[in-house]
Amino acid sequence: MANNKKKGGVKSAQVNNEQAAAAAAAQVNNGTSAQKSNTSSSDAQATVIGVLHDRFYKDENAAEHTGLPQGTVDKINEVNAIAAAVWMCQEVANGNSKFAATMRVGML
Repeated sequence: MANNKKKGGVKSAQVNNEQAAAAAAAQVNNGTSAQKSNTSSSDAQATVIGVLHDRFYKDENAAEHTGLPQGTVDKINEVNAIAAAVWMCQEVANGNSKFAATMRVGML
């Protein structure tokens, strides 16, 4: 006999992640927003990094909820940390926000 017990919250978490990923993709693909300014592309990157952070780092049971091995979840977290550092460097170097301008002056 099969075990038909369902884990609570897993489906809603997956739906939320899919919605967030779709929103991030729409931001990137919406009328070539990435070509209009670095800020739009940067915002989309930050959204994707945030979604991954929320899903895999904040969730202590991410491996169980996603069905991925714990080693894979750990590697996703490592790659996401590198992506966050790269994103911040790109924002400082190329961004036109107040944060980027302040950081550039601070680096001088």
